[in-house]
Amino acid sequence: MTDIAGINYDGAESKNFVANSIYSALDADIFEVEDLGLPILNITAKRLFMTPKLVRNLQSNYNFLIFPCHSRLSGVNPNWFDSIDIIPIVHDLYMKDREPENRLEALMIWLMDINLRKCQKSIAVSKNTKKRLVSEDYFSEENVMVVEPPVKDVFYPENKTPESVDLPENYILNVGTFVPRKRNEFLLEVLEELPEDYHLVKIGDPTYDRYYEDFEGGINSRGLSHRVKMLDWVSEQDLRRIYSSAQVYLHSARRGGMELPPLEAASCGTPVFMQSQDVPAASVLGEKANKFQDYESKKVAEMILESEGQSINYERTNLDDVSERIKAFLRG
Repeated sequence: MTDIAGINYDGAESKNFVANSIYSALDADIFEVEDLGLPILNITAKRLFMTPKLVRNLQSNYNFLIFPCHSRLSGVNPNWFDSIDIIPIVHDLYMKDREPENRLEALMIWLMDINLRKCQKSIAVSKNTKKRLVSEDYFSEENVMVVEPPVKDVFYPENKTPESVDLPENYILNVGTFVPRKRNEFLLEVLEELPEDYHLVKIGDPTYDRYYEDFEGGINSRGLSHRVKMLDWVSEQDLRRIYSSAQVYLHSARRGGMELPPLEAASCGTPVFMQSQDVPAASVLGEKANKFQDYESKKVAEMILESEGQSINYERTNLDDVSERIKAFLRG
């Protein structure tokens, strides 16, 4: 019987995968936060009311409860639960760095920040994340453990173009949504600086993303529609081959949580280009990544051309190898 429990994440797939990988390595029991089924404010109600209710129900049977993301702490003050340690997985603190969309979101971020500071320990997904947690006095250095995320087994070198997806011969690749912090316009700026035979393959679901039209408008205004291929959902088998066939993977986001596509691309041997600061995946890849400091499209395009024919060898994290260290950290 385990004394470790985890809460299932009801948000981004990458955070859900990271959390479940850690739970699996620790043989933790996983629990769902009850959904109230409200037409509005459902997520807020889950965080402020149903999450603390779940913690109260679990505290008599478990010593440790891992939160899949520190944003889920908004309704949970760790000081209310003396018999169970709340351990948040912290991806990044970028939510603090942007303007809230409304007063309710501002309140949730404020509560999250207060409760994060009341936790005794945390798991950080990168060295950069740990550095910020320590420098901003959330935790002492010994109370943050870096656990770099794994990559699914399906992503390994495969140099075949998928038959089910028609791809250009030379292309840069990006996988992700269209929200402003992803800086998708930079992808187009770099593409303009590359030779005409280079294309951009962008994978992202536009269905629920109001910023998709802005990106599409940027493509058309720059006259790049003949050089940009948009894909929404693809199978993991196809995605593996799309990664492997790309000249480079260009990660344009400046901030964000632990986004897995750069690690998946690296696992397939594809050179990864990304901004050097504030991106957790950059510290995970270390010297394996091609890093740029400034968003200067001409310089990045030159770096991409210089990398032609290169591949990288990225050794993926195996959480089973570090599971005992995680348990020792929790109980230490």
